[in-house]
Amino acid sequence: MDAAPPDFKGLLAHVAEGRTLSQAASRQAFEIMMSGNATPAQMGGFLMALRVRGETVDELSGAVLTMREKMLRLAAMRPARSISRPPRPLSPPPPA
Repeated sequence: MDAAPPDFKGLLAHVAEGRTLSQAASRQAFEIMMSGNATPAQMGGFLMALRVRGETVDELSGAVLTMREKMLRLAAMRPARSISRPPRPLSPPPPA
């Protein structure tokens, strides 16, 4: 992993001081983290600073936009099956 670019250290310092990020700055920070250009300690410090202060809409939307740009899209076979609920049992449960 490469050393974090200096601008990530500046973004980390910015949120560690309790200041908020614009959507563009949040996108930049998440781009750096998701590209493997920040150390685990830097990522942890950055995310904890956001969490302790409370995330803003701009910070969250910047993170989401970056993640959506980087996600791997998969084509679902038809019919797609929802994995958000457990599958229905094949047979009724035995009587108690």
